[in-house]
Amino acid sequence: PSLIYLTIDRNQPKDETGLPNSQDEKLLYDSEDEVAPKLEKEAQCVHVGSVPKAGVKDLLFYVSDSDLFLKALNENNQGLASFEISLEKHEDPNWQVYEDFPGG
Repeated sequence: PSLIYLTIDRNQPKDETGLPNSQDEKLLYDSEDEVAPKLEKEAQCVHVGSVPKAGVKDLLFYVSDSDLFLKALNENNQGLASFEISLEKHEDPNWQVYEDFPGG
């Protein structure tokens, strides 16, 4: 499978630590709670983790069909409308990135 990083950024000023303020953080978590289950169901993928960093949040999905994932994302992106979105795809047939996470 491929590992897709779905990066979401509110593109708003962050606090001194580089993290979003509490209102933006709630929007990030609510958006993840809305979008991730839909993507798992419609793209037949697995949401394996979420990583907040440097004012953005990466949602990590293992997918077997990248085109199906993009189609599902395009059809279910209403909860992400106020965010800047970017995607990265990495081939990871042995789930090595997942194994490197604590508890993976």
